[in-house]
Amino acid sequence: MRKVGSFTARAPQPLFPTTASAWRVRLVLAVAVALAPALAGTAGCGASHEQLPQITEIQPTSAYNDVGVDIHLIGHGFRPPLNVNTQSGAAGVEPSPFQIFVTPVDASSAQETFEAVKEQWRTDYQIDAGLPPGLPTGQYRVGLRDARGNQVISEVLFTSLGPDNDPPRITFLHPRAGTTVAPDSWVTVVAQIDDGQGQTRDHRKVKEGNWCARSPTLGCTPGVCIIEPSGNTCRFLFMAPLAPTPIEQIEVELEVVDWVLNRATAVLPVQVAWRPEIESVIPDIGPTSGGTEIVVRGKQLIDGLSRVLVDGRPIGGYIQDGAIHAVTQPHAPGPGLVALGNGDSPSAPRRFTFVAAPAIKVIDPQHAPAGETVRITVAGDYFSDKTTFSWIQGDVEHPIEPGNDGSPPPYATFMNEHRCFITLPPGTGVISLRAHDDIGGDSLLPDAFTFDPAP
Repeated sequence: MRKVGSFTARAPQPLFPTTASAWRVRLVLAVAVALAPALAGTAGCGASHEQLPQITEIQPTSAYNDVGVDIHLIGHGFRPPLNVNTQSGAAGVEPSPFQIFVTPVDASSAQETFEAVKEQWRTDYQIDAGLPPGLPTGQYRVGLRDARGNQVISEVLFTSLGPDNDPPRITFLHPRAGTTVAPDSWVTVVAQIDDGQGQTRDHRKVKEGNWCARSPTLGCTPGVCIIEPSGNTCRFLFMAPLAPTPIEQIEVELEVVDWVLNRATAVLPVQVAWRPEIESVIPDIGPTSGGTEIVVRGKQLIDGLSRVLVDGRPIGGYIQDGAIHAVTQPHAPGPGLVALGNGDSPSAPRRFTFVAAPAIKVIDPQHAPAGETVRITVAGDYFSDKTTFSWIQGDVEHPIEPGNDGSPPPYATFMNEHRCFITLPPGTGVISLRAHDDIGGDSLLPDAFTFDPAP
């Protein structure tokens, strides 16, 4: 071989080596390129101008110190170093590339720093860690060290509240206190458990809730409920008893204990009432405008508790002579369902019909020559074969009897709920039309038709 300068010339080599070790190197390079956006600025000669990590938020901002607390650091620039195995060709992020610590706001020396545990890098903007139990009461700044020797102490503060001496707070969300339920029905109870800064917010550390539904018939029916992490709620069921008396009181007692053995108890009163029965509803028809007094006779009526329901909505009522009296409220035209309710214990319903006033909207024609019989088409809503019409001129109202083409005018012919025909005798001047239903009421179309003077 000949020499070129101080180097020995060799045969040209392949651009991409094919040995096993070369392939590992290529794999490492590929992984490094793939991770480069997340790991930018982690090494190299440019470390001197590398952007330092920034901590902008800590969650939670405070906690009691009886037990350790999981924290989440939010910020940016959390870029971990790359861990490369040149033998296997594997590359990835080191499992714990950061050390999290807290230091008292009024710290006088580095010895007062408290190290976190279980650091885990999540993303470039989140790191999870745990603060150990026993952190002295006070405020702390949150700091971070990375694997390249950078250290940042932020202005973000965490407050150690000291020992947790406050019991949890229990709020019943369902049912309402004093709710009346039906015998042999399942009652769902939902309670919210709030321990403030305490550890009932961490479902891994919550004690179970113990409940008891107590009544003269039930005695005490006990059970256990788990505090759900979503909403910090405790949910359970019990069966309402079939009591020997029309009303039976039940006390639902719930007891919860937090992780440091603070105990809280709350009581929810409910009652069981016999289910009423309907024997009759008089009348069973009324106007949509409401105001109809109905008398509902039935069984299991309870003074101060029983009420009338229309389509499930209470309209009140008072008991007299073995029946409950109530007044209907405005309702859409058509059928409604009337029931009796003892609290949340309703009877089987009965049908009640709400009748609307017939409504005249338009007539055709609106003019005709004086001295001629004229047939008018009346269009509107809620017409029936019981709808009657009349025409009004001045202070005098003239009835229009039902009839057909063989009847002397005036007469009205019912076609359907939206159309009727009216035949008027010869007349003069301007008249108004009224439609009437004995139950639904009236509607008036003033100055509806004009008899034009003869030319």
